[in-house]
Amino acid sequence: MAVDSVGSSATGIFAKSNDAKNTLADNFDTFLTLLTTQLKNQDPSSPMDNAEFTQQLALFSQVEQSIKANDNLETLVGLSKASSGAVGYLGKYVVAEGNEATLTDGQTVFLYDLGVTAQKAELQIMNSSGQVVAKIAAPTALGRHAVTWDGISSSGVDLPDGTYSFKVAATGFDGKDIESTTYSSGVVTGIDLGAKDGDPVLEMGNITVQASKVISIYEQSAIGESS
Repeated sequence: MAVDSVGSSATGIFAKSNDAKNTLADNFDTFLTLLTTQLKNQDPSSPMDNAEFTQQLALFSQVEQSIKANDNLETLVGLSKASSGAVGYLGKYVVAEGNEATLTDGQTVFLYDLGVTAQKAELQIMNSSGQVVAKIAAPTALGRHAVTWDGISSSGVDLPDGTYSFKVAATGFDGKDIESTTYSSGVVTGIDLGAKDGDPVLEMGNITVQASKVISIYEQSAIGESS
């Protein structure tokens, strides 16, 4: 079941306050322009009443304070929506844009998408130091693939459990590189609600992904090996 971005809901709310601020700024600039013009052209023998200017400035100040108060309220509402939505991820198996997987008991799954059919494709698996420790021949068909890895390196060594990153090296029939999209997946074990821009960070063991990057959510792992 695909899910909508949690972070995007807060972003839409914050845009309303920005519109109000821009309108106020434009109106205030216009007011200052008119005021300056009036002062330059007033009759020295009959100067304009300062009380009117003071009243206008006080009005702008009140409006600005109201917008700030509304901005703070909208921020709280947006963060509340993002937080409540993110809590629903706890204990669920999610798939999100990323390039990491956790090797557990000598097994893990790598997920990726190919935009077009490739002539050949290969998964390159890196350890925490960024060193390529294994290369796996991968499916070449258009679409999404899930490839299991037994934790054995290219030299035949059983590698320790832990977090590994990966990338897809795919080429087309014309010999040119093909772009791919990689994903991280796992059961959500924790949530960081203090993330920037109101976009909670989901924790899947040692792997973290932004909630806005989630594309699928399952009650439990439903990812099998590609054929």
